[in-house]
Amino acid sequence: MRIQLLTHPRSGSTYFSGILERYIREYPNFKIHYEPFNIDWVTKRENISHNDFSNWANGVLEDFYSSNHCLVKNHMFNTLYMHDHQKELWKKFVDLDWYTIVMVRKNVLDTTMSLAHARQKDKWFYSSEDEIHKKSVDLDIFDRAMRDTLNNVRKFRTNDLEIPYNQIIYYEDLTSDPLMDITKTGFIPTYIEGFESNVKKGPKKTALIDNIEELKDYFHNYISDNKIRLVKEDGFIDEDFCNFERHLFKND
Repeated sequence: MRIQLLTHPRSGSTYFSGILERYIREYPNFKIHYEPFNIDWVTKRENISHNDFSNWANGVLEDFYSSNHCLVKNHMFNTLYMHDHQKELWKKFVDLDWYTIVMVRKNVLDTTMSLAHARQKDKWFYSSEDEIHKKSVDLDIFDRAMRDTLNNVRKFRTNDLEIPYNQIIYYEDLTSDPLMDITKTGFIPTYIEGFESNVKKGPKKTALIDNIEELKDYFHNYISDNKIRLVKEDGFIDEDFCNFERHLFKND
Protein backbone atom coordinates (compact mmCIF):
# COMPACT_ATOMS: atom_id res chain seq x y z
CA MET A 1 0.00 0.00 0.00
CA ARG A 2 1.17 3.52 -0.77
CA ILE A 3 0.10 5.78 2.09
CA GLN A 4 0.03 9.57 1.94
CA LEU A 5 -0.47 11.45 5.18
CA LEU A 6 -1.78 14.82 3.95
CA THR A 7 -1.72 17.41 6.66
CA HIS A 8 -0.93 20.97 7.75
CA PRO A 9 1.81 22.37 10.02
CA ARG A 10 1.37 21.74 13.77
CA SER A 11 -1.43 19.22 13.20
CA GLY A 12 0.11 16.44 15.32
CA SER A 13 1.16 14.68 12.14
CA THR A 14 4.76 14.19 13.32
CA TYR A 15 3.41 12.20 16.27
CA PHE A 16 1.09 10.13 14.10
CA SER A 17 3.49 9.55 11.20
CA GLY A 18 6.18 8.56 13.71
CA ILE A 19 3.90 5.83 14.99
CA LEU A 20 3.16 4.66 11.45
CA GLU A 21 6.88 4.68 10.62
CA ARG A 22 7.72 2.65 13.73
CA TYR A 23 5.24 -0.01 12.63
CA ILE A 24 6.07 0.14 8.91
CA ARG A 25 9.80 -0.36 9.42
CA GLU A 26 9.02 -3.98 10.31
CA TYR A 27 8.28 -4.52 6.62
CA PRO A 28 11.11 -4.83 4.07
CA ASN A 29 11.53 -2.32 1.23
CA PHE A 30 9.12 0.23 2.68
CA LYS A 31 9.97 3.70 1.34
CA ILE A 32 9.43 6.55 3.82
CA HIS A 33 9.74 10.25 3.03
CA TYR A 34 8.81 13.29 5.13
CA GLU A 35 7.75 16.37 3.16
CA PRO A 36 9.64 15.40 -0.01
CA PHE A 37 8.06 18.30 -1.91
CA ASN A 38 8.83 21.01 0.62
CA ILE A 39 11.28 22.80 -1.68
CA ASP A 40 12.79 25.20 0.87
CA TRP A 41 13.32 22.45 3.43
CA VAL A 42 14.64 19.90 0.91
CA THR A 43 17.13 22.28 -0.71
CA LYS A 44 18.49 23.23 2.71
CA ARG A 45 18.61 19.66 4.04
CA GLU A 46 20.10 18.15 0.86
CA ASN A 47 22.34 21.15 0.17
CA ILE A 48 21.06 21.53 -3.39
CA SER A 49 19.85 24.53 -5.40
CA HIS A 50 16.20 25.18 -6.29
CA ASN A 51 17.12 24.37 -9.89
CA ASP A 52 18.19 20.89 -8.77
CA PHE A 53 14.95 20.19 -6.93
CA SER A 54 13.12 18.56 -9.88
CA ASN A 55 15.89 16.02 -10.38
CA TRP A 56 15.93 15.28 -6.64
CA ALA A 57 12.13 14.88 -6.55
CA ASN A 58 12.23 12.57 -9.56
CA GLY A 59 14.63 10.36 -7.61
CA VAL A 60 12.13 10.23 -4.72
CA LEU A 61 9.36 9.29 -7.14
CA GLU A 62 11.51 6.50 -8.52
CA ASP A 63 11.74 5.20 -4.96
CA PHE A 64 7.96 5.18 -4.80
CA TYR A 65 7.64 3.46 -8.18
CA SER A 66 10.13 0.76 -7.16
CA SER A 67 8.07 -0.30 -4.15
CA ASN A 68 4.41 -1.06 -3.60
CA HIS A 69 4.87 -0.02 0.03
CA CYS A 70 5.45 3.69 0.70
CA LEU A 71 4.69 6.25 3.36
CA VAL A 72 4.94 9.95 2.59
CA LYS A 73 3.95 12.87 4.80
CA ASN A 74 2.95 15.93 2.76
CA HIS A 75 1.76 19.35 3.78
CA MET A 76 -1.14 20.48 1.61
CA PHE A 77 0.52 23.75 0.57
CA ASN A 78 3.67 21.93 -0.61
CA THR A 79 1.72 19.53 -2.80
CA LEU A 80 -0.35 22.44 -4.10
CA TYR A 81 2.86 24.11 -5.22
CA MET A 82 3.79 20.98 -7.14
CA HIS A 83 0.24 20.69 -8.49
CA ASP A 84 0.35 24.28 -9.77
CA HIS A 85 3.99 24.69 -10.83
CA GLN A 86 5.50 21.22 -11.27
CA LYS A 87 2.87 19.54 -13.44
CA GLU A 88 5.05 16.65 -14.58
CA LEU A 89 6.08 15.77 -11.02
CA TRP A 90 2.50 16.04 -9.81
CA LYS A 91 1.20 13.67 -12.52
CA LYS A 92 3.86 11.10 -11.66
CA PHE A 93 2.94 11.34 -7.98
CA VAL A 94 -0.84 11.01 -8.27
CA ASP A 95 -0.60 8.25 -10.89
CA LEU A 96 0.74 6.00 -8.13
CA ASP A 97 -2.76 5.78 -6.60
CA TRP A 98 -2.20 6.80 -2.97
CA TYR A 99 -4.28 5.88 0.05
CA THR A 100 -4.66 9.40 1.44
CA ILE A 101 -5.12 9.93 5.16
CA VAL A 102 -6.03 13.55 5.87
CA MET A 103 -4.97 14.69 9.32
CA VAL A 104 -6.45 17.90 10.67
CA ARG A 105 -6.32 19.62 14.03
CA LYS A 106 -9.76 20.91 14.97
CA ASN A 107 -8.46 23.49 17.44
CA VAL A 108 -7.39 26.29 15.09
CA LEU A 109 -6.38 28.55 17.97
CA ASP A 110 -3.99 25.95 19.42
CA THR A 111 -2.62 25.22 15.96
CA THR A 112 -1.95 28.91 15.43
CA MET A 113 -0.23 29.25 18.81
CA SER A 114 1.93 26.21 18.11
CA LEU A 115 2.91 27.44 14.65
CA ALA A 116 3.66 30.95 15.89
CA HIS A 117 5.76 29.64 18.77
CA ALA A 118 7.75 27.33 16.46
CA ARG A 119 8.45 30.23 14.09
CA GLN A 120 9.36 32.57 16.95
CA LYS A 121 11.94 30.17 18.40
CA ASP A 122 12.74 28.40 15.11
CA LYS A 123 12.32 25.13 17.00
CA TRP A 124 9.92 22.57 15.55
CA PHE A 125 10.53 19.47 17.62
CA TYR A 126 11.11 18.73 21.30
CA SER A 127 12.65 15.72 22.98
CA SER A 128 12.09 14.63 26.55
CA GLU A 129 15.56 15.96 27.44
CA ASP A 130 14.89 19.52 26.26
CA GLU A 131 14.54 22.27 28.83
CA ILE A 132 11.28 24.14 28.40
CA HIS A 133 11.27 27.91 28.86
CA LYS A 134 8.22 30.12 28.43
CA LYS A 135 8.48 32.82 25.81
CA SER A 136 6.14 35.56 24.59
CA VAL A 137 5.08 35.38 20.95
CA ASP A 138 5.16 38.57 18.87
CA LEU A 139 1.74 39.57 17.57
CA ASP A 140 3.12 40.05 14.05
CA ILE A 141 4.35 36.45 14.02
CA PHE A 142 1.08 35.26 15.53
CA ASP A 143 -0.96 37.17 12.94
CA ARG A 144 0.95 35.56 10.05
CA ALA A 145 0.60 32.11 11.61
CA MET A 146 -3.14 32.66 12.11
CA ARG A 147 -3.69 33.66 8.49
CA ASP A 148 -1.63 30.70 7.27
CA THR A 149 -3.56 28.29 9.50
CA LEU A 150 -6.93 29.61 8.34
CA ASN A 151 -5.76 29.36 4.76
CA ASN A 152 -4.76 25.73 5.36
CA VAL A 153 -8.22 24.94 6.73
CA ARG A 154 -9.76 26.53 3.64
CA LYS A 155 -7.59 24.38 1.36
CA PHE A 156 -8.73 21.19 3.07
CA ARG A 157 -12.33 22.35 3.04
CA THR A 158 -12.31 23.04 -0.71
CA ASN A 159 -9.91 20.15 -1.49
CA ASP A 160 -7.85 22.27 -3.86
CA LEU A 161 -5.91 19.17 -4.95
CA GLU A 162 -9.15 17.51 -6.12
CA ILE A 163 -8.10 14.14 -4.74
CA PRO A 164 -10.26 11.62 -2.86
CA TYR A 165 -9.76 11.55 0.89
CA ASN A 166 -9.65 7.88 1.91
CA GLN A 167 -9.68 8.65 5.61
CA ILE A 168 -9.80 11.64 7.95
CA ILE A 169 -8.13 11.60 11.36
CA TYR A 170 -8.36 14.44 13.85
CA TYR A 171 -5.57 15.26 16.27
CA GLU A 172 -8.08 15.66 19.09
CA ASP A 173 -9.15 12.02 18.67
CA LEU A 174 -5.66 10.67 19.34
CA THR A 175 -4.91 9.36 22.79
CA SER A 176 -1.09 9.39 23.20
CA ASP A 177 -1.38 5.59 23.32
CA PRO A 178 0.61 4.57 20.20
CA LEU A 179 -0.95 1.11 19.90
CA MET A 180 -4.45 2.49 20.18
CA ASP A 181 -3.73 5.39 17.83
CA ILE A 182 -2.24 3.22 15.11
CA THR A 183 -5.39 1.11 14.94
CA LYS A 184 -7.35 4.21 13.92
CA THR A 185 -5.99 3.78 10.39
CA GLY A 186 -8.14 0.69 9.93
CA PHE A 187 -5.81 -0.97 7.42
CA ILE A 188 -3.40 -1.96 10.18
CA PRO A 189 -4.21 -4.90 12.47
CA THR A 190 -6.02 -4.02 15.67
CA TYR A 191 -3.50 -6.03 17.66
CA ILE A 192 0.25 -5.93 17.05
CA GLU A 193 2.24 -8.22 19.31
CA GLY A 194 5.20 -6.50 20.89
CA PHE A 195 4.57 -3.14 19.21
CA GLU A 196 6.36 -0.28 20.94
CA SER A 197 6.91 3.35 20.04
CA ASN A 198 8.93 6.08 21.71
CA VAL A 199 6.95 8.75 19.87
CA LYS A 200 5.29 11.22 22.23
CA LYS A 201 3.22 14.35 21.87
CA GLY A 202 5.05 17.63 22.41
CA PRO A 203 4.77 19.94 25.44
CA LYS A 204 1.55 21.85 26.08
CA LYS A 205 1.27 25.46 24.93
CA THR A 206 0.82 26.60 28.55
CA ALA A 207 4.38 25.44 29.22
CA LEU A 208 5.75 27.24 26.17
CA ILE A 209 3.92 30.53 25.70
CA ASP A 210 3.90 33.38 28.21
CA ASN A 211 1.26 35.67 26.66
CA ILE A 212 -1.49 33.17 25.92
CA GLU A 213 -4.36 35.45 26.98
CA GLU A 214 -3.15 38.25 24.71
CA LEU A 215 -3.00 35.82 21.77
CA LYS A 216 -6.46 34.45 22.54
CA ASP A 217 -7.95 37.96 22.54
CA TYR A 218 -6.22 38.82 19.27
CA PHE A 219 -7.48 35.61 17.65
CA HIS A 220 -11.07 35.99 18.83
CA ASN A 221 -11.23 39.64 17.79
CA TYR A 222 -9.93 38.80 14.32
CA ILE A 223 -12.46 35.97 13.87
CA SER A 224 -15.31 38.16 15.08
CA ASP A 225 -14.35 41.34 13.20
CA ASN A 226 -13.86 39.49 9.92
CA LYS A 227 -16.83 37.14 10.37
CA ILE A 228 -14.73 34.03 9.70
CA ARG A 229 -17.15 31.14 9.16
CA LEU A 230 -14.47 28.45 9.35
CA VAL A 231 -14.02 28.79 13.10
CA LYS A 232 -16.44 28.96 16.01
CA GLU A 233 -16.08 31.32 18.96
CA ASP A 234 -14.24 28.68 20.99
CA GLY A 235 -11.47 28.55 18.38
CA PHE A 236 -12.43 25.16 16.97
CA ILE A 237 -13.28 24.36 13.36
CA ASP A 238 -16.95 24.69 12.54
CA GLU A 239 -17.43 21.10 11.40
CA ASP A 240 -20.88 21.76 9.90
CA PHE A 241 -19.42 24.45 7.66
CA CYS A 242 -16.11 22.74 6.83
CA ASN A 243 -17.42 19.17 6.36
CA PHE A 244 -14.15 17.60 5.21
CA GLU A 245 -15.91 14.22 5.06
CA ARG A 246 -17.70 15.15 1.85
CA HIS A 247 -14.41 14.52 0.03
CA LEU A 248 -14.14 10.96 1.35
CA PHE A 249 -13.68 8.32 -1.33
CA LYS A 250 -16.78 6.19 -1.77
CA ASN A 251 -16.15 2.70 -3.05
CA ASP A 252 -19.24 1.92 -5.11
